[in-house]
Amino acid sequence: MRISKFVVRAGLGTALALGAMTVPAQAAVQTSGAVFCGLSEWQDENTYGAACTATSSSYYAQVLCSNRQFAKGNVVSGGRWSYAYCTKFGSNVHIAAGEYGSIHFT
Repeated sequence: MRISKFVVRAGLGTALALGAMTVPAQAAVQTSGAVFCGLSEWQDENTYGAACTATSSSYYAQVLCSNRQFAKGNVVSGGRWSYAYCTKFGSNVHIAAGEYGSIHFT
């Protein structure tokens, strides 16, 4: 399964300053701490993968495994795929309603 979407990631300070305010994606405003990422995701029962095509920033994929440990992928950039493997912990991806892995910028 491959899911493509556009993601805006903002720094924690910006999120705290805005509080619980939610803004529709199409109305999002770029701040100096924001990173825009053309995110493509892939996930099966053991692995979560992510690639950002709209940024040159470095990032890695991360996913919560069923044993409650977080699997992290390699740090990549330039639209390359980062894969987080739960098999590393003898587990699989924790799949709950609407739950996916995530990307983290370095």
